[in-house]
Amino acid sequence: MVFVALILSRMIYTLPACGGHLIRQLQERLDAFLKRARKFSFCYANCTTCELLYKVNARLFRFAQRPEHCLYHLLPDTIDSRSVKLRHRGHSFKYSLYKNAFISRCLFKYV
Repeated sequence: MVFVALILSRMIYTLPACGGHLIRQLQERLDAFLKRARKFSFCYANCTTCELLYKVNARLFRFAQRPEHCLYHLLPDTIDSRSVKLRHRGHSFKYSLYKNAFISRCLFKYV
């Protein structure tokens, strides 16, 4: 449990800063490190950096949708759901290309 509290929590904390820009070599090294930690019973969860990055980005995007969050002003306008009845979406924002890579990546990923 000390591994999860100290090492894994710091990895999860720094992953949003890297975003989707981890090079393949660094991602493989981190996966090998997590695999060794699992092998020597330092942690019980069998996780990869892709899974951790997906969970962290989804959590950050969910928090950014709150009006009091500091990233909320970067999100595009919402779609009026009463005007058009389409399939259920993961968010109610308009699709458009933005300079902010995190916001545009999340708009297309978490549909």
